[in-house]
Amino acid sequence: MVQTVLPEVSAASQVFQVKDLIMFEVQEVVNTLYSSLCAMAAEAGDSLKKFCNNFDKGTCQYKVLS
Repeated sequence: MVQTVLPEVSAASQVFQVKDLIMFEVQEVVNTLYSSLCAMAAEAGDSLKKFCNNFDKGTCQYKVLS
């Protein structure tokens, strides 16, 4: 999952590093990143499914992966 999310976060980070943004531009970058992450969550891939299957919500711990 991290490998899928990383390019989106990196793209947003690069915008902040390169440009002097005014407030409405910041909101646009954040909204774009948020939309991308929501789309990834809506269409869960194998990594997210594996993550969810191995996480115990009751104890907030990961099950042992075999």
